[in-house]
Amino acid sequence: MNKNNIKILIVEDSPEWIKFHINLLNEILEQDSFEIDFEMSARAGFNKVIKKSETRYDLIISDLEMEEILGENYAGSWLVRNILKRDECKNSKILIVSGSHDIKEVAKGFNVDFIPKYALSNNPEIMSYKLEEIGFKV
Repeated sequence: MNKNNIKILIVEDSPEWIKFHINLLNEILEQDSFEIDFEMSARAGFNKVIKKSETRYDLIISDLEMEEILGENYAGSWLVRNILKRDECKNSKILIVSGSHDIKEVAKGFNVDFIPKYALSNNPEIMSYKLEEIGFKV
């Protein structure tokens, strides 16, 4: 993966957490080695993936608990389920970062990785370890 072409999408409804993720990624990754897009809802995140299909995100970080989507426990689950079906995302690494009590079960159901928000806020270094663990070279 060429660091000059790394594309990251953050889908999170909290402006504070978006800033947290951006600042943390700036510390972990080399400056100017990546491009970050963000959206504040699952629907907007999904639309970004579709509209930027030529971009193909290398990493998608998503919260679970966002807007309500009829028939879904979590908007983030809806997002992950739908992006996993897209050819544009077949090589994307997906990381769920959420305060949800059942984050582990949700992530396991999609075969993606996760970090609880409380753990990340207490130890931000977890992000770099998790990125390496899922095969996202930093």
